[in-house]
Amino acid sequence: MPNAFLSHFMERAQLSNAQLAQAVTAGARAAGHRDINPDESRVRRWRGGECPRQPVPQIIAQVLGARCSVLGARCSVPGARCSVPGWPCP
Repeated sequence: MPNAFLSHFMERAQLSNAQLAQAVTAGARAAGHRDINPDESRVRRWRGGECPRQPVPQIIAQVLGARCSVLGARCSVPGARCSVPGWPCP
């Protein structure tokens, strides 16, 4: 089942699949996760309903929340402390 929630917040944050992939990679590296390096096709699969492993949902929530904040958009990402809603917490 497609992840409409992720697609919605990507639209609000004005991020393409490639841009989210790059931001997740940067966020993962900043957190010390050198092995997380999604690409555009991986983000497309997440939007299609694939569930990423932890800590990727947390990183996605942080990226989207920060991006919305920079744009001045009113979009807090629920569950940002844990994961993107629709994806289970560990």
